[in-house]
Amino acid sequence: MYDEIKKSKIIKREKQQAIIAVKNRETAIGRRIKAIEVEIDTARALVQNKKNQDNYQLLLKETEKIDKLEIEYLELLEEKESLFKKIKMI
Repeated sequence: MYDEIKKSKIIKREKQQAIIAVKNRETAIGRRIKAIEVEIDTARALVQNKKNQDNYQLLLKETEKIDKLEIEYLELLEEKESLFKKIKMI
């Protein structure tokens, strides 16, 4: 009986720790997503600025940066979605 209660408490604690870890990761993802949005907006502003129209190196650099950030953004959204599924399973 005592062993069963002890095992039950251990399992409960492990579940709580797993949920906390998932929520911490979710928070970190949310912060990174917000940062990416700001970086994309800044890069788009540079690309759309008429003063930079003739600066092909800058346009190329910023466009590549936007592409990389958008890929990271989508990967983070997918990870966040999988975290929601993971929490439901716990």
